[in-house]
Amino acid sequence: MQAGVFLHAARAEKLLEQLQQAGIPAYLETRVQIGPFNNKAEADKAIQKLRSMGIEPVVRVQ
Repeated sequence: MQAGVFLHAARAEKLLEQLQQAGIPAYLETRVQIGPFNNKAEADKAIQKLRSMGIEPVVRVQ
């Protein structure tokens, strides 16, 4: 379950601390996001490049 998304690590750490103090099991993850893309063709090109690098992307549509 996701509780928040932050650009600044300090904000994520603050929420983590609040959740843990409330007795909620919580942890932080580090992610590398790619995009946004102007169209599907650009996204598909990036997917192929990632695959050529041995990276299998997880695609999330917004």
